[in-house]
Amino acid sequence: MALSDGGFFVAQVADMKDKKIRRQNVKGRQNEEQALALRRAGHNYAEIGRRLGISRQSARDVVIRAYQQLSEDIAEETAKARDVELDRNDAILTAWWDLAQQGDEKAAGVVLKALAQRHKILGLEQTKSDVTIQGSDDWKPLFEVIAKKDDAE
Repeated sequence: MALSDGGFFVAQVADMKDKKIRRQNVKGRQNEEQALALRRAGHNYAEIGRRLGISRQSARDVVIRAYQQLSEDIAEETAKARDVELDRNDAILTAWWDLAQQGDEKAAGVVLKALAQRHKILGLEQTKSDVTIQGSDDWKPLFEVIAKKDDAE
């Protein structure tokens, strides 16, 4: 067997492993979606486990993992939306800034409104009653409370 043939074999094995991992990820994601749908419908972990063919503890783990993934997805999409809004805000400020600096009252009004909106987007204009969840780690205490409540079921 030539060296190049051995490299081909290694590449085939690696490709098969990648395909298996992708199938497992898809299956795991499907389990998470099903478990989450069942949980939202009011089923307890024992019932979710029975329907998915897994243990009660595994069902609990799948639901918690699904909530964590959902939280991460929301945080990622929120960051993307924030970036888009900041880009739009930058375009407004760029277009009106020079006129506002020259004393144009309308331009000054537009700039002030754009700056106020920018502060809101960045969370710089919060009141004491505002609650902002920055990332998925902030959800962990909530998951733990849910898990403790559900363990009692």
